[in-house]
Amino acid sequence: MPRLLPIFFVVVIPAACATVERVPFCRGESELPPPTEACLNESDAQRVIGTLSRLIDESAGSYLVEIGFDESGAVGSVCAQRAPFAGPGRSRALLGEKISEILAARPKAACLGGTRVTLNRAAAKRAEIESIDRQCGREAQAASDPSAPAAFALEIQARRYRRCIEREQITRGEIWLPEIGQVFVRSQDGAERRQAILACSENRTPIQRSFYDAEITDVYAEPREFAECLRRHGWQSAF
Repeated sequence: MPRLLPIFFVVVIPAACATVERVPFCRGESELPPPTEACLNESDAQRVIGTLSRLIDESAGSYLVEIGFDESGAVGSVCAQRAPFAGPGRSRALLGEKISEILAARPKAACLGGTRVTLNRAAAKRAEIESIDRQCGREAQAASDPSAPAAFALEIQARRYRRCIEREQITRGEIWLPEIGQVFVRSQDGAERRQAILACSENRTPIQRSFYDAEITDVYAEPREFAECLRRHGWQSAF
């Protein structure tokens, strides 16, 4: 997944704070590390992150939202990641309205002290994929041959579209399963992308397997079974 841009959030929020009109964009790269896995498994941390996610809710649009925690584990800063796939500016204004609610709730977990978490990952990734889908559709259509027979032209256009989608997945090191709203990334000991796809598509013929890997979601009988197979081969859900 592309590296996030955040850092020290342009707005650092004092304990008593008026509503911020617009959440700032993240500037530079964050110096705050993410929480440890052990921390994320603690009930207090899960409660805090769950509370923040509920407060942000749909106001974030398709922005990634970075929450920085002070040394005590309380919310200290908030910013939105600037991205070409982000939603309209109104989302940042709505997020600003939520900051006072976040401060009023004062969610706090000691193990989160000095760390940062990224919220709204699923919505941001969906927006990114939708944007890429439109881009690949335009590329495929622009490259079509108007003089070719209709059926042949449509098949060529479909192949170009799928190859574009596949290229974008390879670039990001991801496997997309939009049917079930999942994006998978390779863990440290996970099988290589192509190896995992082939291993989890045993119902396809060798020609289908080698022709175009991204067709897997079109022909696999049950995407959830495919997702479980990917997990067994060391791939994990991105959010």
